[in-house]
Amino acid sequence: MNDKSGKEAGGHAATSWLIDSAVGVSLGLLLGILVGLSASPIVASVAGGLVALLAGLFGLTDKTGRPLTRNGARRIVAFGLAATIAAPIGVIARTHDWLAPSVKWQRDSMTEIGITDTKEQNELLRLVRFGILPKGTTAAPKDSAAAQIVAARAPVLYSGSAEFCGAFMQLTSVEDRLNLMKQTADERDFANIIGNMPVEQQDAALTAGRIYLCKVR
Repeated sequence: MNDKSGKEAGGHAATSWLIDSAVGVSLGLLLGILVGLSASPIVASVAGGLVALLAGLFGLTDKTGRPLTRNGARRIVAFGLAATIAAPIGVIARTHDWLAPSVKWQRDSMTEIGITDTKEQNELLRLVRFGILPKGTTAAPKDSAAAQIVAARAPVLYSGSAEFCGAFMQLTSVEDRLNLMKQTADERDFANIIGNMPVEQQDAALTAGRIYLCKVR
């Protein structure tokens, strides 16, 4: 009887150890990858809030007044080790563009929208991947209208709303698409810029704008 009880207790302890370790490792991987992959300072505040919420799970809260348990200690150790390993992996993945589209995929995308000249593709790739401006061009001044439009759109995850993009994709004429954009505050300046372009260039600009605004090809 005692042998059976001892085996059951040992099995329960092993299971508890595995569960605590798995919880700590999974949360550590989540936080480490999140911090490593992001260059935004917002993530720091998110990570701080997440760690504060996890304090209760790890048994670090002062509300209970209880000392740190073995289970909590195991979770903390597993969490710390996993986060220490995952954070550098995330940094390496971000700095080496492991998750970025390949050059071939970007070339194919440009070919699909009509940019077939290899020289032009190379210039655009240098601009997108390394920030090197094409020859004969200069960066827009920070106080220019074009720079303000780009800056206003840069922080958002998805540029155009689902409602706007759905309506925009259904329209075919240049006039209708420009009118729709002018009705939306975020797109009004963009529409005015395209409207001032030569008529024969407006359709191509709107087609390219569809990729920029709605992330569709």
